[in-house]
Order: sequence, then structure tokens, then C-alpha cells
Amino acid sequence: MRKPRVPVTYLVVFIVAVISIAVIATAAPQSGTLTSGEPGVPGLTRALEVFPNNLSHADISGHRIVYSDYRNGSWDIFLFNHTSGREYQLTNDSYDQMNPTISCDLVAWYDNSTGAWDLVLLKLYGDSAAYGVCTGPDQGRIGCPAGVVCPPTSTPAPTPTSGPGPGPGPGNCSCMANFTWSPQSPGINDTVNFTDRTTVSGNCSIRSWAWNFGDGGSSTEQNPGYAYAQPGTYPVGLNVTLGSGIMCNTSRNVTVSPPPSDNCSCTADFTWSPQSPGINDTVNFTDMTTVSGDCAIQAWAWDFGDGGSSTEQNPGYAYAQPGTYPVTLDVTLSDGAACNASRDVTVSSPPPENCSCTASIAKDRDQAEPDQAVAFTGSAEVSRDCAIQAWAWDFGDGATGDGETASHAYAAAGTYTVTLVVTLSDGTPCQATTDVTVVAPPEPCSCSASITTSGNSFHGDVDVQGDCSVTDWAWDFGDGTTGSGQDVTHDYTSEGTYTVTLTVTLDDGSTCQATSQAFVVF
Repeated sequence: MRKPRVPVTYLVVFIVAVISIAVIATAAPQSGTLTSGEPGVPGLTRALEVFPNNLSHADISGHRIVYSDYRNGSWDIFLFNHTSGREYQLTNDSYDQMNPTISCDLVAWYDNSTGAWDLVLLKLYGDSAAYGVCTGPDQGRIGCPAGVVCPPTSTPAPTPTSGPGPGPGPGNCSCMANFTWSPQSPGINDTVNFTDRTTVSGNCSIRSWAWNFGDGGSSTEQNPGYAYAQPGTYPVGLNVTLGSGIMCNTSRNVTVSPPPSDNCSCTADFTWSPQSPGINDTVNFTDMTTVSGDCAIQAWAWDFGDGGSSTEQNPGYAYAQPGTYPVTLDVTLSDGAACNASRDVTVSSPPPENCSCTASIAKDRDQAEPDQAVAFTGSAEVSRDCAIQAWAWDFGDGATGDGETASHAYAAAGTYTVTLVVTLSDGTPCQATTDVTVVAPPEPCSCSASITTSGNSFHGDVDVQGDCSVTDWAWDFGDGTTGSGQDVTHDYTSEGTYTVTLTVTLDDGSTCQATSQAFVVF
């Protein structure tokens, strides 16, 4: 890891540190273990490991030397009493503690546990007991950091206490940080429940808790819960502050396990439809595999028993030949576990071909009037060895009939679809249809004729009722002569009274007449 830069305020201290390291070098060997009775180390009462290559930023005050040491994988603050030969570890944290300085019974250093460099100030009661103190005006005593009040040099220090935690401090309070967690061997995403087990001596209470979970997470709760997203070993630190300002801390390693690779299993199974397929029928296979454990299916491998295969979850497959085929499904889970299943699928031969027929209808007319009978004749061409078993007629107006021939009259005008269904002896049907149009007859026409005369000229008029037209104008002049046309002339040869008759003929054959008297005088 990158070693932090020395703050500017400690440039002078750095010079002192160089001198202090030299003092350590003269007081003890550069490496190895110091033992009682060695020269230059009077009063040594326990072994001391010296790691000169890991020391940094030393400072000295009287018989005490403070320095940063990297022996535990992070920078911690240590104190060495070169009179007694004892070494004391003042911090034990996974975060860096750097640039210590000592004056009187006060030790200050930079702390990076919050991610920023904060100044920590401790007061010593003996070499191994340290308590947080308040700052005050500088009394100008030589060797004191700015803003710190040093105790009088004549004030005796209390007797040092032994044990893993601080000794008695202001208000006779001390604490020993400790905690437990459950489960002891958590997996990723498991909630780890941390329980504060700190013990407090003296009439004090805990003011705050500061947890560092070792992966960047933190909490200020007394008993937090926390889940790790990745496996690994995490140094969990707990810093406890009492109401009097006294602090204690501890650190434990929590190991988070990856999910076990053998906790998943599967039981392969599948179904198919139709259950009894024929050749060239599409058989739809459906995966019915069940999985135990926190795993997912990663792959499917189908073998259809005829050389065909698929990697789909639910494939469709058609067999070209009849037979019984061993179909196998191999399933692979995301953790590598596998399972398989095999079933026999029987494909049937095609059934024998049925008979077939083609029906047709003949009729005596395409158009009829209401109540006019229409005659129908059915026929059918039959393939293979089958006979016609039944003829069924539907005349389209609700009436039905049977037999090869049929006759039917419709009551109302309209267009009717006639259907013939022919059934063969093997049950095979065929059918034919035809349309019949029924129209009402037209109403008969009538007319009223009239004659207009002028001299020897005659003009005929007619009033026609119905959808008809005039086809003929026939004149009888009463003297044995006749004429035609709507307008005619006639000259009589002798005087007399003559009856002129006009007969009008319509296109439906209807006729009407008109008569007029002609008086001839010479």
C-alpha cells in the first residue's frame, strides 16, 4: 500500500525522528531478539522484537520513544521505554496511524480510520495506559506540542496497570472492547449480527460505537447487522468511546465463505405431445427438470434417438420413420452439477388410406317461381373399394331430403344453396353444392286506348299499366280497309257513317281497343 506523506507540521519532528532511530540503533541490535543482560539495555524484563526496516517517524521524550511500525501489515503506533527495555503497542487497527510525536505524557499522531487524516491526542498513565484528553492553551513548556497543556514535571505518574485494556483514568473509568458475531461462518449476502461485548470499569457509560466492517462499510449502532457481498476475510474493528472520553478498541477477522459448490442437485424429467405420434408429426418435448439449491439450469442437451439433437429447453421434433426411439435429456446446472433422463417415444406407421369420393349435383332449372318444383339429381365418383351408403340433401330453406334424386318447391323468392352429402361405406363423406334462384312472376299489364281524328287523319293514344310496352297499332276503318301505326290517314270513297276501331297490342300479349265514328259527306 502507498505510505502517506508526512504532514508539513511534522517536518521538524521528522528530523528528530532520524535522530531517534539512531538512538534506537545504539540501544539495541538492528534485528533479532533482545534478551535480559545485553549491553546497553539495562533492566530488560521481556523479549523485544526489533524491525528496523519497518520503523518510521520516531520521536523521543525522556526515556520514551514513539514510532510508526508496519510489522502487522498496517502502520500502528508503538512506544519503547529504553530504560526498562519494554515495548508497548498503543494502536491496533487495520487503518494507518502515522507521524507520532511525544511530549511529557502526551502522544499525538495522525489517524486515517475515517478516510481522512485526523489528529489524535492521548495522555499516558504509565507506558501502556492511554486516554483521550482535551487540548488547552500552550503554556510554552519546552517540548510540548502547540495547544497542549503538559502536567507539571514534579507530578508523579500513577502506577502502570497490566492487561489488554487501558488502566484507570479520569473518573476511575476504563473499558475493554470486545464483540461477537453470528453466524460464526457466514456466507455471502448472509446477515452477520454483531454484538458488542465491551466491558466498562468505573462509573462511566459508553457514549458511542464506531464499527468498521473491513470492506468500506461502517455503523454507529451498538449491535449492527451487516451482509458481505463477496467472500473473503475482513478485519472488523470496533472503537468504543466512554462518556468521559476514554476510548478502547479491538479488531477481529470475520471470514465470509463463498456458496458451496455441492449444494445444488437436479432431477431431470420431460414429457412429450402427442403421446403416440405418427411419422412426420411434430413431437413437442417439454422440460420438467426440478432443481434443489440456489442454482439455475445452464444448458439442455437433447438426443432424439435417431441422430437428431437440440439444445433448446422445449424443442419440437419430427420423426421420418416409424419405430421406438430412446430420447435422452442431459441437464447442466450453473455450478456444474448435471442430471439426465431417458424415455422411449414410439412413432406409429401411417394408417391405411381411406376411400374418397367427389360429389356433384344436376338440376332441371337454375331459376324457378315460388311453388314451382325443381328436380335435383346427385352423383359421386368413388375411389378405392367403397360403395355409396347414403345421400343427404339440404335445400337451404330448412327442408331436407334423401335419395339419389330429389324434388323441391320453394315458397318464397330468394337464392337458396342446395347441399348434397354423400357418405361411403367406410364412413368417408364428400359433398357438393349448387344455387337455385326463386323469383316472383311479374304482374300482368293492361292498357286504355283512344283515337283523335282530323279530316282524313287518325292518331292513336294509349295508357299502359305495368312494365310493358306497345308492340302493335292496328286500325279498322269500317269500310273493309285497315292500317297500322300510331298515326294513319284514310280516304273514304262513298258517303256514310263509319266506325273506326284501333287495337293496341302490348309486349306481354295484352290488348286494348278504342272506337270512333267517321261521318263522310260529299
